[in-house]
Formats: sequence, structure tokens, C-alpha cells
Amino acid sequence: LRNYPVQGNNTILLAWLGMAFAIIFTYPLVFTTGRDSLISLVPQLRRMTKRQPRQMHVLLTCSLVAATAMVGCFLDDVSRVTEFLGATIGSCLCWILPAIIYLKSVLLCPSSAELESAHEPLLPKLDMKLQRLPTAGGVLIAYTSAMVAVGCLAMSVGVSDVFGFI
Repeated sequence: LRNYPVQGNNTILLAWLGMAFAIIFTYPLVFTTGRDSLISLVPQLRRMTKRQPRQMHVLLTCSLVAATAMVGCFLDDVSRVTEFLGATIGSCLCWILPAIIYLKSVLLCPSSAELESAHEPLLPKLDMKLQRLPTAGGVLIAYTSAMVAVGCLAMSVGVSDVFGFI
């Protein structure tokens, strides 16, 4: 919207106000979800939040808001942030996370006999036989490991491109 003249152009001014309202009212929703996800991902934060919930809430919220404000103050163009997010999140969603989910399911899943002998079903209202995921003699494990490597390589190339190393 910076390419359009503002003076005398009420449509552009209205678009700017609309974008401001969108940011003002969606930031708390995205921020709360991000903070809660961060707490659930980092075990130390989870323990500290259980011990001192109010202090950790205030400290973590202030720290994250300050970090966001600092990034906003030093960046003139948001495209760097979106490029970085695209380089990291795109590779994670397409290559890395599906492979890691499969590997974790195959390598950490108990055997079928252990699943059947469990006292409580994993999914309470479903009556179905649970089976181990196929591995094709280790070929699928090798393939998913290669997917993780390709995803990490794609992410590092994307991030290097964003920061101008390539």
C-alpha cells in the first residue's frame, strides 16, 4: 500500500485502517497460541509455569512482546520475515514433520501383542485392531530418513537465500 498516494485518497486510507484493525485484533489470538505452544514444547517452562503460574505468564508474555517489538522496530520490510517463515515452515511441513512422525510411530510404537494386552484402549470408543506401521524391511525408514535430510537441506538453502549467503 506504500506505492499508492495517501493524500486525497480515502480508499487507501481506509485500506490502511483495515490492515491496522486486522493486526490489532488477530495479534492476541496468534500470540496466545504461540506462547502456549512454547510452554508445552519446553519442559523447563512447563515446570516453572506449574510452580509459579502468574510470574511465568507475566515474564514470558513481556519477553515475547518485547522481542516482537524489537523485530518490528528494526525491520523496515516485513517480506524478510515472511521469506524466512516460508523457508523454514514450508520445509518442515512438507519434508521433515511427516517423516519424523512416521519414524517416531515406527520406532517407538509397541508391538501388536503389547497393544492388545493393554488394559485401556488408546481410543476409548473405537473397537479396532491396532497394527504396527509397515517398514518394508527398513526401506521406508531409510526413505523417511532421507526425507528429513532433504528437508533440512532445503531449509538451509532457503534460509541462506533469505539472508543473502547464496
